[in-house]
Amino acid sequence: MQASIILFFALISGIFFSYGQESSSSGDGRALERGPAVVAEKGLLQIEEQIDWFNGNGISLVISQFEISYGILDKLGMRVIIPSILRLKDTNLNTSSFGDTFILFDWYFFRTKEVLASVTSGVKLPTSSKPIVAIFSSQSFDIPFESQIILNLQDWYAEAEGTALFKVKSRKKIKFGNVYTFDFGFGPKYTFSNPRFFKTMFLVGRLTGIHTRFRFVEGVLDDNSGGTLVLLGPDVTIANTNIVVRGLFQLPILNRPFGIQNVVDFRAMCSFRLLF
Repeated sequence: MQASIILFFALISGIFFSYGQESSSSGDGRALERGPAVVAEKGLLQIEEQIDWFNGNGISLVISQFEISYGILDKLGMRVIIPSILRLKDTNLNTSSFGDTFILFDWYFFRTKEVLASVTSGVKLPTSSKPIVAIFSSQSFDIPFESQIILNLQDWYAEAEGTALFKVKSRKKIKFGNVYTFDFGFGPKYTFSNPRFFKTMFLVGRLTGIHTRFRFVEGVLDDNSGGTLVLLGPDVTIANTNIVVRGLFQLPILNRPFGIQNVVDFRAMCSFRLLF
């Protein structure tokens, strides 16, 4: 599964790259109209707070992600993500933790006002206080990779993204497995002719997949760890020049944890972004 996702986005990125080299000199270098995805603009600072809630029978996970984004060049942006596990309640576990810090660089190798294609990489630093969540709080030094394509047309919005998080070195005796994700969104976009508060609204159907490999505890494979989760649901974003507000609700259409684990019944997310 993870190999096919990475191969797909590598192929698409290669196609856009070959075309983007010719069009980049004639493009205006400006970002897409503000929407669900964080896209850096040269000289523009963006600050976003996102809260995710995964809830199910016997499990509740609440994650905060504070993100700072800055456009260094027309084709280069930098992001710093500081997550926190506000609550993790599972069987015999009720805890919270600071998260691991992400430092990411986005290269927008194809960029117009309607189409964007980018690749991302950087590091995840082991700054968390407890190794409890594979993506955000594993106390490990990781290398993330991401590829993204966005179409922001006059009346429609589409987005495709694939990521891989490779675990390099863990600080503790618990070593989490690699994590692979995909995300597809598609839906109509509405532009208000006389906006009082918000200029545009995006009504997107979003499909999200998360695949986590087994973890090891003191060198021994944990059979009750990892698995695959695929979620589907509506994603609503309203935006103007300086503010973007987003809400998401998803239900699982595939929920296959390895071994014996509590399963997720739904995911709810909200975010608030300011642009300076």
